[in-house]
Amino acid sequence: MLTLPSFNPLIIVLATLLVTSCTLIHPVDDRGFYLDNGIHSHTKTPYDSAGYDQEGFDNLGWNQSGWNRDHLHRMTGTYFDSAGYDHAGFDQTGYNRDGYDRLGFDKTGWNKQGWDRHKNSRDTGTHFNTYGYDIFGFDRQGYDIHGYDRCGYNRRGYNKRGDNPEIQSPSDAYTNPLATQLNRINANDQQYDKNGYDQDGYDQYGYDHWGYDRNGYDESDSTKDVYNNRGYSRYGEEIKGYDSEGYDQFCYDEEGYSRDGYDDEGYDRNGYDRDGYDRRGYDSAGKTRSIK
Repeated sequence: MLTLPSFNPLIIVLATLLVTSCTLIHPVDDRGFYLDNGIHSHTKTPYDSAGYDQEGFDNLGWNQSGWNRDHLHRMTGTYFDSAGYDHAGFDQTGYNRDGYDRLGFDKTGWNKQGWDRHKNSRDTGTHFNTYGYDIFGFDRQGYDIHGYDRCGYNRRGYNKRGDNPEIQSPSDAYTNPLATQLNRINANDQQYDKNGYDQDGYDQYGYDHWGYDRNGYDESDSTKDVYNNRGYSRYGEEIKGYDSEGYDQFCYDEEGYSRDGYDDEGYDRNGYDRDGYDRRGYDSAGKTRSIK
């Protein structure tokens, strides 16, 4: 009669712990490379079975798509492949195959969600869409569709975990500074009630429960005049949304440049980034970043 060998359960447990501990001591990424030294766990070399290192390049410095670390293409020797696109998939004009630039805007200036570079909605021409939310998903009072503000608190002062910074901690009995910021109106030091309204019935943005401000204006109603005799709104913006210096509430001018002179992609009016290189990677002298 054939007798099967017996296994000590303790040995099995110890072996399992040994394998687990090795994995914990030397963790690998999703491609099998050790995170601490870049060696592949199976080939025991800097390259996987397909011949590519942890960064995805072979021993000659090319990746599977034919690009090297300087973003030059193997077939063309330039920053663009034979189809005219760079390593990130954008052509020389800065648009991808779907017609969108690196920030997601098409040549007419709109993204897929219907917002332009100035954060205006295509449907309304304002910073708020037809549902009353801005490009970041917050309404005019600063709350998202779930009722939470940018700090994660609702009108009653509670966050999603049910914490209220307005309530003192039982351990050290101090008031969270955030509560002061959320529950007082600027210099007036006006307290809000649990629904987010002051003693006159207005929230921290100056609107009442029906959406009207202290002067009776409702900016969501285009039939009302919400600009003063100088042509500026209460926020200091003229009818197109720009202040007296020509910048909108996000500090961009009408051409899309910020106060420091750079657009959303980090290029100035002459097409150079903060390091002095254009979108193709050349400086004003025609040299690339790798050539000094």
